Amino acid sequence: IAIYGNGGIGKTQIALNYYYENKDKYDFAFWVSCEEKENIKISSNKSIFFQDINKCVKTIEDVGEFQYIDSETNSIEKFKFYLSKMSKVLLIFDNLDPLSDKKPQELYAYKKIIDILSIVNIYGHILVTTQYHGLPEFDSIEIKGFSQEESIKFFKNKIPNLLKSNEDEIYLNELVGEVGYLPLALEQAAAYLKSNTNIKRYTQ
Repeated sequence: IAIYGNGGIGKTQIALNYYYENKDKYDFAFWVSCEEKENIKISSNKSIFFQDINKCVKTIEDVGEFQYIDSETNSIEKFKFYLSKMSKVLLIFDNLDPLSDKKPQELYAYKKIIDILSIVNIYGHILVTTQYHGLPEFDSIEIKGFSQEESIKFFKNKIPNLLKSNEDEIYLNELVGEVGYLPLALEQAAAYLKSNTNIKRYTQ
């Protein structure tokens, strides 16, 4: 499954919630970041993607259930081999987002995910978070931002004593509009206002 939406919409948080609530249902559960940095190619051994794959391989080898004979083989090939021996496995690939206008099929990480998708059998699950509007090989679910009404309700639930006057209500309407009704931005603003409850000062 691919969950997609704009940056800051809460895709990673949804994936994290699923990971922690369900990881015990799987024999193995892995988290891999696909985030690209401008100065580091994702195909490089220094990329976050490769580092996370290395961690996955080490976790498997530390358990000792599987062992790859050729120690010189790169981590991705080892990871694919180990996955081919598993049944109940969860793989989460987070932030499959390009730095340019590339199609998903052009991304190094996506090509490797598709390779892995062909290996993981019916008992395994792959979840991808992305800003692409759907991925061809995955069933896709769009994550949307809050409405203005939902954003205001979110704040009132988070900070019941936030609004002290009609003027504060006006400033709250301005605030939720300024952050674009994005759950992550709303969460950050609410965290700040919990200890600094002057909403007028925050919006100025």
